[in-house]
Order: sequence, then C-alpha cells, then structure tokens
Amino acid sequence: MELVMRDNFLKTYKRSGADVNQMIKDAKQGNVEIMYQLGLCYYHGMYGFQKNNYNASQWFIKAADAGHMMAQYYAGYCFEKAIGVQRNAYSCAKYYKLAADQGLMNAQYEIGYLYEYGIGVEKDETQAAQYFEKATDQGHGAAACTLGYYYENGMGVE
Repeated sequence: MELVMRDNFLKTYKRSGADVNQMIKDAKQGNVEIMYQLGLCYYHGMYGFQKNNYNASQWFIKAADAGHMMAQYYAGYCFEKAIGVQRNAYSCAKYYKLAADQGLMNAQYEIGYLYEYGIGVEKDETQAAQYFEKATDQGHGAAACTLGYYYENGMGVE
C-alpha cells in the first residue's frame, strides 16, 4: 500500500513539471510530505536521485521531527540499522514510539519489542504488551504471536 501511494505521489509530482531541484527547494521551504518523499527517493535511488543513505536519513529525520508518521518510522529504522547515521538505540526508540503513538502498526510492534528487551527504553513488559496488543488489533501477525506468549506466561498482562 505504502509503495503504491509513494509511486502515485511522485508520478503526479513529476507530471506537474517539477524536477529534482524543485522537490529539494520545496522540502527546504518546509513541505513535510516532500521531505519524506525525498528520503524515500534517496533511500531507494529512484526518480533521478542516486541512492544515498546519509541524505535519506537526514530527510527522514527532518520530516519525522515535523510530525510525519511514516518518516518517524523510517527514522527509527535508520537508527536501528545504522543507515546513514550511527546506530542509536535511544533515537531508534524515540522515533518508533512517535510513529506508534500515531497508530502505525509496524512501529507499535517495533516499540513493543524495544520495551520487551529494554533497548533504548527502560524494560517494561506492561508497555510492551500494550503496544503488541495495539499492533495485534490492526492485524500484525508477529505481534499477535508475541502477545499470546505474554498471556500464556503472565508477562505484562493479568
């Protein structure tokens, strides 16, 4: 779904006559959606952009700090996997939690995992269970399995 939305956005943007320089200009002027899209362009190396993990991470972080939910997820992922930035568990957790609290299912699972093991956050099985439950409610299979394990073993739940 996200890939289709991305492609439709960028194809529409290109059809409007905008070029790479215009996209960068618009992002620098504060267009948060284009900041996120630039992150994707640099991350995947598409639409006239060379793959560049540093530039991708910087645009994701800028859009994330401006409140863009998907950019928050990607920023967390960059910090988790050291993509264009140094690995940083605290920043990873920060961005995953921001996206999770906006309702992004995959981020809910990821922050649940971080709470489960105390990575970048204080270990808290109750918080982990709550995030796994939110992701499960949206259909996340791995979160459902983990939540079942929590219930079976009385971890973070009654």
